[in-house]
Amino acid sequence: MSAGWLERRRAAKAERAGNAARQKVVDRITRLGPDWRLLDARSFGLPGSLDFLLFGPGGIFTIQVKSHGRTAVQLAGDVIQISGKRPPYIPSARRDAKLASGALTRATGRTIPVTPVIVFVGSGQLSMQGLPKGCLVSHNRELERILASRGSFLSARSVDTLYEVAARPSTWVPAESSRAA
Repeated sequence: MSAGWLERRRAAKAERAGNAARQKVVDRITRLGPDWRLLDARSFGLPGSLDFLLFGPGGIFTIQVKSHGRTAVQLAGDVIQISGKRPPYIPSARRDAKLASGALTRATGRTIPVTPVIVFVGSGQLSMQGLPKGCLVSHNRELERILASRGSFLSARSVDTLYEVAARPSTWVPAESSRAA
């Protein structure tokens, strides 16, 4: 009986840490200014570990938030290593971006590129020996700098329109049914 209690306690602690990490990322994104729009992907019940969709002048991004506490994170190309383990964060982030791109493309009738982003939150060091192709990896303290450096190629009208399309639950229904098939 005590084992169940311990598991529930650990799960609750992990959930609190995850929510705190997500809030830190939201706080960083808010600093980008009013031209950026953030959508909580969990409110749509999207599969995978997608936390947010971000729309701004620099493009459209899927964001996965990873809380790693004091543990060091090493990145070498497509390989992330944390405490001797290699979680599949890069392939997962790419799948989320592909899902979002497909849903937005179907909803708008135009090809909508989406860039995956993995954000690490914690006090542990993030060391990079090589960056993955087509995926941004950042510590939460560097997030707004990395996103702002992407330039400005989407107009405010395009950002608002794409955000409104993504905010419709019907945008995500075809993506769910095609995954189940």
